[in-house]
Amino acid sequence: MEIINKHKLKNFADELEESVEKHNTKYRDEVISSIAQVEKYFSENLNKTVLILDNDLKIEIDSKPLNELIYEYLNMMRWIGWGNCQLAPALKVKPGNEYSYAMIVYLSARLIDDAIDGHTDYKNLIKTFYASLLLKVKS
Repeated sequence: MEIINKHKLKNFADELEESVEKHNTKYRDEVISSIAQVEKYFSENLNKTVLILDNDLKIEIDSKPLNELIYEYLNMMRWIGWGNCQLAPALKVKPGNEYSYAMIVYLSARLIDDAIDGHTDYKNLIKTFYASLLLKVKS
C-alpha cells in the first residue's frame, strides 16, 4: 500500500490542473453555451413554478411577496447546475429544459434544509427564504 505524501499530492494537483486546462481549451465554448441555456430554462421554469403557487393554491395569505422572495433566492442559487454543464460536452449530452426542473426540485429541498438548520443567509451573500419568513412572522 502506498502512503500519500505532500509530493504525491503536489503531482496529483499538477496533473489535475493540466487536465482542467485541456478540458477548458477543448470545451470552453460549449460549456458556456450549456450554462447560458440551462440558466435561461431555469429562470423561465422557476418563474412558472412560482406562478403555480400564485394561481393554483387556495391559501389565506397574500403569496405574491413570498413568491417574489422564493424566486429571488432560488434564481440566485442557479449556479448549482454549472458543474454538470462542465461535464456535458465531454459526455456528449446537452442539459436542457428537463435539467432545469431537476435543479428546481433540488433547490426545493435546500429551502427545507435552510429551515431545519436555521440558515438565515447563504455565505453572507443573500438572505435565505427561511430568514425572510422569520422576518414576516416577527412583523
